[in-house]
Order: sequence, then C-alpha cells, then structure tokens
Amino acid sequence: MVRDGKALKPTELGEVTTKLMKERFPKIVNVKFTAQMEEDLDGIEAGKENWVDTLEEFYGDFDKTLQKAKEEMSRSPWRRIKPI
Repeated sequence: MVRDGKALKPTELGEVTTKLMKERFPKIVNVKFTAQMEEDLDGIEAGKENWVDTLEEFYGDFDKTLQKAKEEMSRSPWRRIKPI
C-alpha cells in the first residue's frame, strides 16, 4: 500500500499478491471462511473448542492446497525472473 493524499492505494505487488491468493487459496480469502475461523478461535478461547482439532481440520485441507499451489507456481514463467 502507498499513501496517495489521504487515501491508501495498492501497489502493483499488492495487486499481484491478492490475485494469486484469490486464485490459489480461494477458501482462505473467503469472507465466510474468515468469519467461521474467528468463531472457532473464539470457541477455543472460551474453552468450548479443542485447538488441536481446529488446527487439524484447517491444516489438512490447507496443506493440500499449498502443495498444489507450489507445484503450479514452480512451472510459472514468472518464476525465472530474478528480483532486482
């Protein structure tokens, strides 16, 4: 983000990152998912939810999605461009 007067505007890197997150991790950037996770975390804090069960439920699916994204992104032509 960069400040433009009183407004904040996304940088090109921010826009690319957001696009990749939406494409590769649609569940995580979903508002319903975030709301449910907040509810689950509140339940853990209140002692109503088991943190290990919550983490296992999240991580199993996340790990599969992460591995798939790594594989797909490793074949990207952009990967060969070296940062400045």
